[in-house]
Amino acid sequence: MGASRYCAALAILCTPAAWLKAQTTLEITSPASGTVVNPGHVIGVTVRASGGPFELVSIAGEPIGFSQPRKEPPYQFDIEIPEKTIPGEYGLTAIGKPAAGDAVFSQPIAIDVERPDEPRKITTNFRLLNMRVGEDLPIDVYGAYADGSEVNLTKSRQTTYFSESPAIVTVSREGRVKSIAPGTTRIVIDGKIAVPVTVEPLIQIMPPKATLKASQTRVFSARLTRPPEGKVTWTLNPSVGSMEGGGWVAKYTAPDTLTSQKTVAITATSVDDPSLTATAVITLSPAASIEVYPRWMVLYKAQTQQFTAITANAGTDGVKWSVSGAGSIDATGLYTAPDPIEKMQPVKIVATSAANPAISKTTTIYISPRPFKLFCFPPALTLAPGKTTDATVMLLATDRFWHPITLAVEGVPIGIKAALSEETLKGNSQASLTLTYENETVPADYKITVTAHDSIYPVLVDSETFTLHVGGPAH
Repeated sequence: MGASRYCAALAILCTPAAWLKAQTTLEITSPASGTVVNPGHVIGVTVRASGGPFELVSIAGEPIGFSQPRKEPPYQFDIEIPEKTIPGEYGLTAIGKPAAGDAVFSQPIAIDVERPDEPRKITTNFRLLNMRVGEDLPIDVYGAYADGSEVNLTKSRQTTYFSESPAIVTVSREGRVKSIAPGTTRIVIDGKIAVPVTVEPLIQIMPPKATLKASQTRVFSARLTRPPEGKVTWTLNPSVGSMEGGGWVAKYTAPDTLTSQKTVAITATSVDDPSLTATAVITLSPAASIEVYPRWMVLYKAQTQQFTAITANAGTDGVKWSVSGAGSIDATGLYTAPDPIEKMQPVKIVATSAANPAISKTTTIYISPRPFKLFCFPPALTLAPGKTTDATVMLLATDRFWHPITLAVEGVPIGIKAALSEETLKGNSQASLTLTYENETVPADYKITVTAHDSIYPVLVDSETFTLHVGGPAH
């Protein structure tokens, strides 16, 4: 540095204003940074001033606001921490107004405000988290205390957060969760409670896998989260079976015949970002099967019902229909119930592969002299003093019968209360029958009968009886 420049700099430093500004400082000497203090308590704060003089010195910061100023040393303050301060770390700073020049600020210190007692229970505002890559969400933590208070402990230094998979999500000291990559993990709080976290991939296909037999179909849908609702294209590898549709949905159809098991990948690719892809795996099974629909039915006299068969690897010649029991079925699967029907009875409908008779499927239906049938289960119940027990009352009706059916219960012994959850049923439905031991009853086996009456044609009646064993001391 040249002599002239050195003298100029020295002259500036030696001016009174520059010297005062350079030497006037404040420092909080106590308490030490990180000191723990309880809500409602008083903490002593001491400030050391250098240079000066100061017209006044004060303490500022959350949760106290501003303290009463001191106009002369010693700069000692009694700071009361408000009773309802939320636990966590707060900063305190000394502020001074020197006789000349601008305000002076000390380096802040941290105080840790914590309750002295432990919470009885810890809860969070999330039972689980579903996130997208790059999202940042807060978890709030609350403590329930013995005095009945609920306190926000999210930022308490005594509340700990731990991510079981930091490669999937990270969590800050104050409970902010940031998603890094797709996957599932948990955030563990205080080592006691865990919040499951699922980070969705940027692109995904639902369902991610499927098993299909010959000729079966499955619809796949794609979801893209970056950009939201972006478009996708679909590809098939290898090109086995067929795929139709586009946009968000694609429909895959398996080949008509399968001689061996194959695996096919269906892939969705983002139009905006071709590097984003998702793949679902389809397993093509050569297993042979026949499914018959409907799977069950209750038919009245002379009623008909059309049955259909869906085959897989059972040949291309269709099925042959047969019936085991009353009634008849034609070559198309149209079943006709007999007329008259003497009693409620099962009928088996059988579909057999025309190409391979070893492959067949049987479904059981019921035919009834009335268009509905009542069932009660279990067939036997046990009831002890002071207890309750339940039976299920089920009504099965033909698909063309929708009269209201009223229920009545008979045979209930004195001291036992019977209550139906529904006193009228319609179509295929059910009710609960609750039996309660209210007063002393003779221990024995009782026959309880539930009767169903057609509310429009009272001659149509069905009933079901079950056994109620009542225990207790003998009389």
